[in-house]
Amino acid sequence: MKTSDFRGSGIVTLTVPTRVDMTETQITSAANSLLSSVTTKIECDDYAMAFKESPDWVNLLQNDNRDAILDDIAVRFSQHNSRSMITISKQGAVMFVVCSKRPARPATSIFDRLKKASEQFSKKRPAVIWGHFLGFGEAEFKELLEGEKLGQRTLDVFGNYLFKSSNRSHVCRLRLSVDGDSFRNSSRPQTSLILPNVVSGGGPAYDLTSSVSRFDPTITQ
Repeated sequence: MKTSDFRGSGIVTLTVPTRVDMTETQITSAANSLLSSVTTKIECDDYAMAFKESPDWVNLLQNDNRDAILDDIAVRFSQHNSRSMITISKQGAVMFVVCSKRPARPATSIFDRLKKASEQFSKKRPAVIWGHFLGFGEAEFKELLEGEKLGQRTLDVFGNYLFKSSNRSHVCRLRLSVDGDSFRNSSRPQTSLILPNVVSGGGPAYDLTSSVSRFDPTITQ
């Protein structure tokens, strides 16, 4: 985004009705139009874009405290839709967020589970979180692995969320997996009992490694 003509600091939010169908070029053009104009809101049939000023960021920039801005953004990141970015210059700091009016309940639930899982560790040693999807087939999982959005794999969104916050810098690695089809299709005895401590496997897994963890991810292999 171009911020040379913009002297404010804050959050630009792009809201779409259901899903993001705009290209990266269209999103960049819309953001530049907002940032270079005097208005703080643009409304179209396909999207709405608004800017909300953050005076605290201005004060932090004046005191050359960029790290505090990044920490604040990490907190806001966990509250907003995970599609976001930040640009910082000497004149201002702008966070760009893409969200949808359609609630992303499954993704939100997964984000919440990952956050709660990260809080169970002492944070004094490197941690690995393993997320296993029940009732999810190999074909669907591989389809997510092959899908990309703006140069990233679809499943990368969970790693981006987990590793972004400085409160979770103890987490080195995230593994996502599903049961193998042979396990899912095997016959199981009919029972009304809930069987604890059952570990399944044989399916595909996807590992995401943190590049910002304060621990060396190689020691968790």
